[in-house]
Amino acid sequence: MKLVKFRIAQEYFALPIETIQSIERVPAVRRVPTAPSHIVGIANLRGTVVTVIDMRERLGALLDAQGEDARLLVTKDAAYLVDEALDILEVDDADIEWRNIEGESARGVLQEHDHVVGILRPDVLL
Repeated sequence: MKLVKFRIAQEYFALPIETIQSIERVPAVRRVPTAPSHIVGIANLRGTVVTVIDMRERLGALLDAQGEDARLLVTKDAAYLVDEALDILEVDDADIEWRNIEGESARGVLQEHDHVVGILRPDVLL
């Protein structure tokens, strides 16, 4: 299984690579009135309007200023604002501790070196 690993604050997460269409620098984002707090707004990516979701807010991380390493992980449904896109991981399914809890954002966890990587379910993040 291939995963795109990224960082939110001091925590590490990943999404299945097949869900990611592209990784982009953060463009200008226009706020949407009355949108939920985890929705930053909308952005135009090469002629396509995408909803930008702040993963710091969505996952309950401390809200720090956006750094230069911030990126958008663009999927077919949304663009996820992360603090840093890190690596493409290739892992064996047997190395993942799978979770199947209804409504939970993590579908599994992976122990990698000295930290844990939460493998997220994009369908729950919207």
